[in-house]
Amino acid sequence: MKFHDREIAYDRELAVFLRLQDLSIDNVCGHRVPLLTNHDDELLALEMTIVGAPFCLDFGGAYLDRPPDYSPEVWRDWEEMKSMAFEDNWPNVKKILSTLETYGIYVADVNPRKYQVSLREYSFQGSEAIPHSAFRIPHSAFRIPTSDLRPPP
Repeated sequence: MKFHDREIAYDRELAVFLRLQDLSIDNVCGHRVPLLTNHDDELLALEMTIVGAPFCLDFGGAYLDRPPDYSPEVWRDWEEMKSMAFEDNWPNVKKILSTLETYGIYVADVNPRKYQVSLREYSFQGSEAIPHSAFRIPHSAFRIPTSDLRPPP
């Protein structure tokens, strides 16, 4: 369960999870993506499955269908900062980000804690994503009813 304190971040992340759900994507370049199981617009809460490493988490800083309008200098500084943060993993992170962009998802806020990357090289022939049916785990195994998390009246 993830609670947002800002509506814009909630709206962005929900939109990304709905896009991934519509495309039946739970894996990008061999890295797991949680599945949205429920959401509450009033509480700004997202309920999702738990995934193990390697994974891609946190889409609150993502944009749909177009990248953020940053100057070339800002993008250059961003890339330099991220390459230092991810070190040897940066080429694989770039592959993940490029693949997400093919789905219209542009991630501007990526960090090593929320994008745990495998050093394994992945083949990009054919589909980049593995459909949900390939790794079917009953959602009920991970569900926490949102009603149990609401404060008492």
